[in-house]
Amino acid sequence: MSLALHTYIASPGRGPEGKCFRMLLMLTTLFVLAAGSAFRFDADFVEGCSCKDACSFEITGKIPGCQGAGFYVFRAGSFGGRSLAGGKVAFAAGPSGWVRLYYDGPTVAVRETARDFIVAALADWGKPERVAWAPITVAGLGGNYIAQVADGKILQLTTEASVPPFVHRGIFNRKLHPEIMQGRTLSCAFRDGKRKLGFAGTNGFFNPGVRVSGKL
Repeated sequence: MSLALHTYIASPGRGPEGKCFRMLLMLTTLFVLAAGSAFRFDADFVEGCSCKDACSFEITGKIPGCQGAGFYVFRAGSFGGRSLAGGKVAFAAGPSGWVRLYYDGPTVAVRETARDFIVAALADWGKPERVAWAPITVAGLGGNYIAQVADGKILQLTTEASVPPFVHRGIFNRKLHPEIMQGRTLSCAFRDGKRKLGFAGTNGFFNPGVRVSGKL
């Protein structure tokens, strides 16, 4: 559920009409928050973690206590009625429960929407330690990616697709990606302030054509 609601209104005045308007606005806000924010997107997704084999969190929801990092690159879509097109997000998470989130986009509006989306999408992971804008790039295709935050100074994830290809369907985390392809993390390095992680030769997932919709 997104708690970000952007409202632009003219002053309703102090009379009865203004009071009614403010009451209507409050009720509308409560309804929006209760109903959740609708989302839809077409995106690339890539993720790596320190699990030796396929990570149980994505597949069954069982928390393995691994280190992990991932990226979404939105070709099209929206969140709460605002455009996600061109937006990018990244996350890094440690076994002790810490989470850090990053966002990028071609405009301020898209960056803000990407930020609000990833905060809402990963709300079940707990309150993030940090949510910050940083340049995000994802190069490659078909599971063979080099994904970076701040030109690799904060995060760099390098992956390859499995051979032969294998697709996981009916997974636990299907709300954000109904199916994922098995890959392999060649290397991952993250450092931001006091937090750091790193792993190589471990599990990787990807989906170059995530198309999904729902509410958060």
